[in-house]
Amino acid sequence: MKSSMLIFLYIIFSAKNLIATDLCSTKACPQGKEPISICFSEPEYYSNLMTRTDVFTSCGYFTKIIIAKTTADISKALDELIADCKTIKELRFTGHGIEGNQVAGDLNYQTVQNLEKYACAFDRKAEIEYMGCNVGKGCVGDMLLYQTAKNLLSVSGGSVKAATTYSIGIPPILPTVSINGKHRKLIYDPKKTPSDNWKLTGLAISDGGSINERCSNEMDELIEEFKSAKGEAIEKGCDLNYSPINRERLSEYKSLQRRLSVQPPYLQSADSEGWKSLVSSIDSLKYSIRLFEMCEAPMNRPSKTKAEEGADGAK
Repeated sequence: MKSSMLIFLYIIFSAKNLIATDLCSTKACPQGKEPISICFSEPEYYSNLMTRTDVFTSCGYFTKIIIAKTTADISKALDELIADCKTIKELRFTGHGIEGNQVAGDLNYQTVQNLEKYACAFDRKAEIEYMGCNVGKGCVGDMLLYQTAKNLLSVSGGSVKAATTYSIGIPPILPTVSINGKHRKLIYDPKKTPSDNWKLTGLAISDGGSINERCSNEMDELIEEFKSAKGEAIEKGCDLNYSPINRERLSEYKSLQRRLSVQPPYLQSADSEGWKSLVSSIDSLKYSIRLFEMCEAPMNRPSKTKAEEGADGAK
């Protein structure tokens, strides 16, 4: 039974490699392939005259600009480029973004994995850049960068970078850049172990650490911030029952934070559930902190009128 399962997995793996090989086969391009630069923009951002100027400035006036609302739109565009005997030396995403998410193509650490089969279409040392605000911020920013590199640069290597805070540009003079001058950058080499080398470019004191170090530090800071916000809420006499984090769950978060901070690197070998658990933990901590900060002590809440007090006892 075990040998049958191994054979089945081998067939699946071989078929996957065969599909990828066929996708980028040189047989359909007897004259060779042309390396190009491409840039994806979200429909709404490109439809506005002012922001469209920013698209041209940030992407480059001689860069092929493609409108993409979903990851499926990106797949379709890449299929067409490969069929037209093109390879990618530079790939940019312009427009809006939030922490760990680029609106153009709706890309995050999960959806970018749907583009894995296109890794063969990227040139050696290809450059990928997310230009949306905050895309490279924090742990989830690193998660997007890592999965982008792992899935798109696994054949020939290259780099991925993104802004760590809000972005601004001066079209048609200057392309979009991070306001604080810092960009998170991952240099990916599939032939090395580890394959990911992290940097913080611009006016940075350090390289920002690895993805595991960055996520561990953020978790540690959030846990301390959570405890502080909860203590202040208790002092104000707030109701704490609305927080989704109890003592047991907080202990689980601390355990996850410790796994991130020790060797061997956790995220590189963690399965998809491990990645989801980390994102869920970060979101839950941030949500609870906001709730504690927004709570009002009973003495600060509006007093009930006699009519409202009577309504409480109505049957």
